[in-house]
Order: sequence, then C-alpha cells, then structure tokens
Amino acid sequence: MIIQTGSINQAIDQAIGSVADFCALEHIDNYHETRLSLFIEELIANTFNHGYAPGESVAELVFNLERNDDLVTLTYRDKGIPFDPHSDLPEDDRSKELEERQVGGLGWALIFKLCERVEYMRDGDENKTILFRRIT
Repeated sequence: MIIQTGSINQAIDQAIGSVADFCALEHIDNYHETRLSLFIEELIANTFNHGYAPGESVAELVFNLERNDDLVTLTYRDKGIPFDPHSDLPEDDRSKELEERQVGGLGWALIFKLCERVEYMRDGDENKTILFRRIT
C-alpha cells in the first residue's frame, strides 16, 4: 500500500484501515490485528517525528503485508534519514530511574519483543524495514 501523506493522523488512519482489510481477508483475529496495527503506527510515527529534517515533509510511505502460513511479514519503506533500529537506537538502561533514561526507543523495544525477527537495510535512498510476526 502506498500512503500519500498529509498529516501523521491521516497516514496512520489509512494504514490501520489497510491492516484491518488485510486481517479480514486473511482471517486474522483481533489480537494479532491489534499488534500489526501497533507496528505500522509506530513505524509511521517514527518516520514523521524523526525521519526527516525539520521543515521537510514526508511525501510518501509504502508498506506491504503478506501471510505465509502462520507468519505475517510487514515490509515498510520510507525515504527518510537512514535509521537502523539494530544500531541507531538510544541506549535503554532499564536499571536507571525513568527520569534518568534517554527519551526514545520504547516503541522499538516493544516491536523487538513482539516480532520473531526484525530486518533493516538501506535500499538506495530508502529505509526498508521488515517485521516478521508469527500468528497462531
């Protein structure tokens, strides 16, 4: 699906609608639909909030959902600043008090916990992030 972005809320609404359509078509229950929606919302929010220089607008986002037996693959592309969630996240030292911890990264911590695997690559001028979620 290609999301022609306007505002962050419009982009998220479009994407979540597409996730709901995909889940209905693939007979995926609400439990897993909610998680897939959370993933796409987090990816879009990060793109809008961190993926572009101040004043630069997000023109287009692309994502695709595929199901192969009990594995759903969410492929997400944006043309933002290169960002590898495996190496570019702030350190999250959970032994520190909340006020002492750096801001950011909690959404990614959740994605890493709820996905079987997360892959990232820079493909030309695009970030390509692939999330693998097992549904049982």
